[in-house]
Amino acid sequence: APPPSATRDPQGQWRNYTVAAGQTLAQLFRDNNLPVSDVFAMAEVEGQDKPLSNLQTGQRVRLRINDRGTVTGLTLNTKNGPALFIRQGDGSFIQAQ
Repeated sequence: APPPSATRDPQGQWRNYTVAAGQTLAQLFRDNNLPVSDVFAMAEVEGQDKPLSNLQTGQRVRLRINDRGTVTGLTLNTKNGPALFIRQGDGSFIQAQ
């Protein structure tokens, strides 16, 4: 395993979640006591292929969550490659890839 310093990110720790059958991203957040408002903020900037709206059963979603329980990043793999969303200082999100 890598040393803890190698995986320590000031923006938080990445955690893996798996989409359950019929589960939307909003439900995944709700089920894990995360703010659903973050999902809507990310949905505002998701690209043409709507990676957040078209989750598949068994798809893996990685969330970066800081010490305050704030979601600071989200990444998932889509048929067009990885999608990455990053929280900005004002609380909005950008789609970085």
